[in-house]
Amino acid sequence: KTVRTIVALTALSLLMLTAAHTHAAEDAKTIQTVKLAVDGMCCASCLPDIEKSLTSITGVKSAKATYEPPEATVTFDSTKTTVKALIKAIGKVGYVAKVKPQTAKKS
Repeated sequence: KTVRTIVALTALSLLMLTAAHTHAAEDAKTIQTVKLAVDGMCCASCLPDIEKSLTSITGVKSAKATYEPPEATVTFDSTKTTVKALIKAIGKVGYVAKVKPQTAKKS
């Protein structure tokens, strides 16, 4: 009985690991990083507003804004949000954003 239990637990563990690995691989395909040029910042004090507006969006994994150069780098799950939604969120806090050329990529 003990051997059957060990075999059953081992099989269950392998199934769980396989499912977790498959899920992680699927997630990796949908995670993207984009750099957005941000116009309208007057100083470094603007950065937290931009970062907060981005990280409040479901699907955003990370957001880092810089004053020089004026941009935001955002990593997000493309099944949960879009670049258009990121740009809109920045607009809602008073700035104008657009995708920097050649920056949309899968992570």
